[in-house]
Amino acid sequence: MTNAVSIRTTLLQSRTKLIKLCAIGITVFNVLGIGFSISTYMNLHGSLDARSGSDLLLEVRENFAAYEAMERGTRENMAEIRQMNGKIDLDISKNQILAAANVLQESEKDFQIFYRLLKVNIYHLSGEIPGSMSWYETYGPEIDLAIERSRSRQLKILQIQQAYAEAA
Repeated sequence: MTNAVSIRTTLLQSRTKLIKLCAIGITVFNVLGIGFSISTYMNLHGSLDARSGSDLLLEVRENFAAYEAMERGTRENMAEIRQMNGKIDLDISKNQILAAANVLQESEKDFQIFYRLLKVNIYHLSGEIPGSMSWYETYGPEIDLAIERSRSRQLKILQIQQAYAEAA
């Protein structure tokens, strides 16, 4: 059950990262709006002498309308993020966990077969090459430990499968 808790924690962390990225996007959008406002102000400041007051007032109104549209879009995006956050389902699907456990079980079986074949082939190869038997004697136990670690992982995966199968 500890693995299920860690999976749930990992899921929550990834969703938190997604929300942070969305918040950063909204902040960037607001910064662009402020930059647009400052740019407009600077452009207006330089062109005060060249145009009439009514033209400038019309441009300011248009720019302000564009700014309001951007701000409205930002607020709508923030509302959508709040809705997305409310829709996030924190309950992990048992079928997905069982399917992932099956894939991991098969991977562990493949690892064990690979390690066994590696050990057998190294044994045969060390018989063919003079002086290489010490390599087999040195690394053979390490291969056995790798097989045992794989079996241990396989047992833990089986325990998770049984826990979720009983709950279903």
